[in-house]
Amino acid sequence: TLIVVFVTLICCAVWYNADKFVLETREPVLQTALLEERIPMGEARENITYCDNQKLDFYAPIKTTTEKSPLIIYIHGGGWRMNNKDSDENMRALFDGLRDKGYALASIDYSLTPQYQYPKPQQDVLCAVRFLRANTERFAIDGNKIVVTGFSAGANLAALIATNNNNTLYDNGLYSNTNQNVQAFVGIGGVYDFTNTLRPNSIGNIRNLMQNAKPSEGSPTSYVYDKSAPALLIHGDKDSIVYAAQSENYGTLLVKNNVTGNVVIVKNAEHDLSNTGGDAAPNKDEIISQITNFINQQLGL
Repeated sequence: TLIVVFVTLICCAVWYNADKFVLETREPVLQTALLEERIPMGEARENITYCDNQKLDFYAPIKTTTEKSPLIIYIHGGGWRMNNKDSDENMRALFDGLRDKGYALASIDYSLTPQYQYPKPQQDVLCAVRFLRANTERFAIDGNKIVVTGFSAGANLAALIATNNNNTLYDNGLYSNTNQNVQAFVGIGGVYDFTNTLRPNSIGNIRNLMQNAKPSEGSPTSYVYDKSAPALLIHGDKDSIVYAAQSENYGTLLVKNNVTGNVVIVKNAEHDLSNTGGDAAPNKDEIISQITNFINQQLGL
């Protein structure tokens, strides 16, 4: 009888430990040998696996005077259906210069339609924030100084994370014990309200994304409250993909909730801020300066 009880206890212990191991794998460590040590200043590592087998590229700051650097996370555009972390070179260039000022930069992939719909892409982005913060030692980043940025569809995804500070709406079970809040958001050509002021060429992409949910659920405007992250919203006045009113209305809503919502409308600029019908104003250098000043101000740098 004692032997049977002993064997039973061992089996239960193994079963319990195995179960515990499965749970612990929901908090995976870095899945690449390249990150056994910190990434040297000025260098990059590509195709780092994060969360549900998504990939990100990490760029260490070129210059820094601190042991841990603030982090900018860039989220690409493409109508939630195409492109990847290597896309949007012109957009990412607006943030690349911050590496000279001590910032690290990460560019991430996320799940795309039509294979995936809301809320999977949003869950991926939130998980990227948590993954990077959970590994601050390896990346030498300051987990209290994280900014999410994005272009077009990427701006929508970044805004959903920034607007939902303290809200676990997009928790996918990975790194759930890691703080998800971000300290600021910069959006370029973003769509923030799926229920209003939409151009016809955006509606099909939104419909594909929101097949299993109401359009309002994918709209950052639905979640704005006084704990949402401060935002800088940049939009071309001649944007043929997304109305500039999307940024203007979102900025107004943030301000009404006592959150910084700075809006910059670029004259003679298309969706990607390229010139159309004249010189863009502010120009690229001036936009970079505004982005830099905004981020520094929000992070207290």
